[in-house]
Amino acid sequence: MNSTGKYFASLLFDDGLPDVKPNLEGKAIGIDVGLTHFAVTSDGSKFDNPRHLKKHEKN
Repeated sequence: MNSTGKYFASLLFDDGLPDVKPNLEGKAIGIDVGLTHFAVTSDGSKFDNPRHLKKHEKN
C-alpha cells in the first residue's frame, strides 16, 4: 500500500516460448505507430489503419 492507501500489483510470468534470438545481420528499422497510418517504418513504408470498428458500425 502506498501513502495514499492505494494498492498496486505487478505480475511476471513465463509464456513457455523460446527466447527471441537477437538480430545478427546488423539491420534494424524503426516503426512509428499513428492514427492516419497504422504504422510507418523508417524506410518509408506505410501501412493503412485497418479501422475495424468503422467497418462494423451501424448508423
